[in-house]
Amino acid sequence: MNSGFWKYSVMLILKVLICLPFMAFSQTITAVQSIPDLKSGIQKAVMNVDVSRLRDMVQNLENYGNRSTWENQWAVARWLEKKLRAYGLDVSVQSYQFSGRQWPNVIAQIKGHTKANDIIMLIAHFDSTSDNQQRIAPGADDNGSGVAVVIETARSLKEASLGRTVMFGLFSNEEHGNAGSKAFAGNAKRNKLNIDAVINLDILGYNTPEHVSLSDVVQSHHTFKHKLKSVYRTVKNRMFYFVKGKNQVKIAGGQRESLLVKAISSAFQKYAGLGIKEITDDACV
Repeated sequence: MNSGFWKYSVMLILKVLICLPFMAFSQTITAVQSIPDLKSGIQKAVMNVDVSRLRDMVQNLENYGNRSTWENQWAVARWLEKKLRAYGLDVSVQSYQFSGRQWPNVIAQIKGHTKANDIIMLIAHFDSTSDNQQRIAPGADDNGSGVAVVIETARSLKEASLGRTVMFGLFSNEEHGNAGSKAFAGNAKRNKLNIDAVINLDILGYNTPEHVSLSDVVQSHHTFKHKLKSVYRTVKNRMFYFVKGKNQVKIAGGQRESLLVKAISSAFQKYAGLGIKEITDDACV
């Protein structure tokens, strides 16, 4: 993953999160630059982004070998809790019952100043999978990269003045029926949390063409089926890269989230000029 993509990822998420309290989802972000305090807050948060931290976090997550087992998911959860707590966030590890065991979700938040009960969530999953997950499932882009962006966004936003509360959710067992996020959603419903919007970061920087060879792709999978499948996806991504350009972002959501999808797409286009593909389909939910 190139440093430009990392920088864009965190910068844009920061700008979206800071801007959302000042906009209606039915409008695009057009008046942000006319609000001095908001502009200053965005600039300060963006200047705080450290690409080396992002790379280090993805590498640390890869170093577990896999994040599919109960033991490793708990180890990762404790590591994520420690990092977020070191950045001064209010953090908790929430456990839930699944498949006869207690599993962890890591939840952190930065309280809003004017609408503290209104919540915007930024989420990612920290487990991983592969066709031989007990042996190796490093999960760099599914979803180490998403976790890294969530953590770095939380660190960069810590001193920003926010209207709504921003909550950061890092979930286990996404690869097993979204068990972690479902447990959190059930708990949020029971506690009547007022969650206005959820932005899910998944598979950032997938198969960056200049760094991924077909030989690497073949060797990284165990079964012939997965080797073939991954080669197909890599070739498809390379063709898309040559036609559409290097940094393309898909922004997807259900029909009920169509206004939020448009608002976030508008922010990405306004601040970075990235190629954007909007997908509004209930299959995305």
